[in-house]
Amino acid sequence: MDLVDSAERGPGEHQDPAILQLKKIAVNLARVIAQQRRARPDIGFLAAPKPIAQAINAVQSHSTSNATSFAQKGAVAALNGPQDHLDDWLAKFDERRRYAAERLNNMPGISCINSKGAFYLFPNMAETGLKSAEFCERLLDQAKVAAVPGIAFGADNNFRISYATSMENIQTGMARLEDFCKTL
Repeated sequence: MDLVDSAERGPGEHQDPAILQLKKIAVNLARVIAQQRRARPDIGFLAAPKPIAQAINAVQSHSTSNATSFAQKGAVAALNGPQDHLDDWLAKFDERRRYAAERLNNMPGISCINSKGAFYLFPNMAETGLKSAEFCERLLDQAKVAAVPGIAFGADNNFRISYATSMENIQTGMARLEDFCKTL
């Protein structure tokens, strides 16, 4: 489970469609390095009611270990370093996100909630009649577009697709995805 990927834009903007259900239990997740759009490793933290935090810790403690020293130094640099690039950067990601969500919502069998954070979308493809693993496998084989099956996040009618690339790549990928959906 990659819950921390929900926190990608900045304070107050952690509302990703893949984890909107978490709002019901008042969990706040944050990922420090994400603000600087660095590749992993990340430093993250969680604020939640004690029983929820304990349950999450029981799972997390068996899947990861302590943050490495270089990731800790990266987190300090991200928090204390220059922030002047963020407005331009976030505007570009916002443009890509809006474009991708609009294209997805115009594809046959696909619906997509437009997220307010992250650098990926989590479209629903239930109307295609396929489950997420088969959909993603066929999408890769037939259209050469990579996506993550939603079953990995407990949502077998969804897939995860990133828009952390150039607008040109997004346009190409969306055209291929749309052509693929028309064949279903």
